[in-house]
This record gives sequence, C-alpha cells and structure tokens, in this order.
Amino acid sequence: MSKYKKYSSESSSSDDEDEYYKKSGEVSSDNSKEPSKISTVGAHQFGCEKTSDTVLKITQMADEPFKLYCHKTCLGANSPYLKSKIEELPINDQHETTVDKPILILNDLDRYDKRVITMVVKHLHDSNTIEFDQPILCLEDVITIVKIAILFGMEQLASRAKTALLEEVGSHNFFQLYILAKSYALDQILDELKRWMTSSRPTPNFHTSSHLMRMSEFMLMDFITEMSTVNGSVAYVFMSVLAWCRVNVLDVKKLRKVLSTLCENTNDAEVRNTVFAFVFPVWKKFLKDDVSLSDEAFLCMYHSLLSNSFDH
Repeated sequence: MSKYKKYSSESSSSDDEDEYYKKSGEVSSDNSKEPSKISTVGAHQFGCEKTSDTVLKITQMADEPFKLYCHKTCLGANSPYLKSKIEELPINDQHETTVDKPILILNDLDRYDKRVITMVVKHLHDSNTIEFDQPILCLEDVITIVKIAILFGMEQLASRAKTALLEEVGSHNFFQLYILAKSYALDQILDELKRWMTSSRPTPNFHTSSHLMRMSEFMLMDFITEMSTVNGSVAYVFMSVLAWCRVNVLDVKKLRKVLSTLCENTNDAEVRNTVFAFVFPVWKKFLKDDVSLSDEAFLCMYHSLLSNSFDH
C-alpha cells in the first residue's frame, strides 16, 4: 500500500514532459553537484520580510505570481541554477528592485503547485523541510519535487525523491512514471518499471490512464521497443498500444507506423499464448512494404481482426 496520501494521478501535466521529450529526446539536468550541504542555518531567514535579503517572484499559469522571502547565500550556495540567476540580477532586464532587496523573477515554475515550490525553496534554507515519509506528500508532490530539484541542480534532493518513487511503482502509476523517466532520462526509474513488469506480470486490459493517452507516437514507439523485450510483457504492451490507438489514431498512416513498430519488436512465439495469436501474424504480413493494401482496406482489416481476437 502506498505511504502517500490518496490523490488523482490523472492530474499530472504529462503532456508537457512528452512535448519536451519529442523536441529534445533524453534530457538530464541532474549531473550538477550541490556546492554545499544544506543545513538549517538559513531557516529563520526564509519567509521573513525583515531578515531576508532577496525576494523570489514566481509566476503561475493559473494564478497570480507569488513571492517568497529568501536569503541570497542559501539560494546561491545550494542551487547552481539560482546562483546563476542571482549573478545575472544587476544586468538582467527580468527583475525588479526595491530599495534594499532585489526581486528575482522565475518564469520556469509556472506549471507547478506553489505549495511544493515553497517547500523546495524552503529546503534550500533548512534541510529538515522535506521528509519523504510525511503524510502531507502525495505521489504527484514527489514527482514535482524531482522536476524542480533537477532544474535547481539539487542532486541530493532529486536522488532522495527518485528513491521514494521507486517504492511506488504499480499499475496505477506505470505510465505516469514512464513519462517522467523518459522526459528526464531517469534510467533508475525506467529499470524499476521493467523489473516490476517482470515480477508482477500485470493483467492486460484496456488502460484508461490519461498519461498513456497523452503520450506522443514517438514516446509510444520507445515504450514498445523497450518493454517488448521484458519477460511476460507482451500482452500488456499489446493492450496498452491498442488502447492508445483507439483514442489517438485518426490517421491510418500513423496507425500503420505504430503497429509496424509493435510487430517488429514482437516475435510469434511470444504472442502464441495470448488473444493476439491469430491477429498478430496477419498484421505482420499486411504491414510489409511490398504488400499493397489501401488505407481504407487496412483500417477495415485492422478493426475486423481486432474484434475477432477479443471474441475468442
């Protein structure tokens, strides 16, 4: 049972990660070292207008910008990202100044929950702020912490958050974590997803996860390539791909492309004991380049064979 409080996993902005993934492929910002170990020395300076010497002004997509009163030394010492932003303050047009406190505007966090942003920024001042066994954290919070920690270059916090996510892998969040792993090149989480699939042998069904449905065809084909080689995964992969196709494929050429990838990465022996034992070799035959079959005929054949498979 998850140690995190119950929440709706369908609220994640996985489409944003997928868009980023399509444009740039695997991206990892988690290689920078934390310059110093975070302590509690700045705890009393966070959130205090009197003792703070820097103000973060953080924009939000669905709300007004909000401010956090911070200490410049804590920000710069524990986040390479914020250190570079602070160093730009005198010449950066994207800031405001008051008589005694610079105001640093951050536009990169506008999609994240301001409650979690506040926790991470406070953690820069007080290392006791975030504990991953806190009941106030939900899985979505931990995922957001991973994203912000990677952006900020907080390697230790990102590592702890990723470790917490490894304990939560299951059928209910498989695609949410898969998108996160692919978007941020988190190989450890990807390996755990494969291990879970091998050990759990999940029951294949038509998934309704919004995270799966929002995946691009490029990420879906990566999913096929990576997961089709995992023991016991064939039926699960097939059902996931077909569920995605039912929602996303209006273009028959795209359907051919996805099914071709599926057939190329699956062999007959693996499919033999599944409901796809009959339909798979037929698809494989008619997806060959030298087979001339119109899009209309292919679509008719696809639906007919698919329906026939589930009737048996």
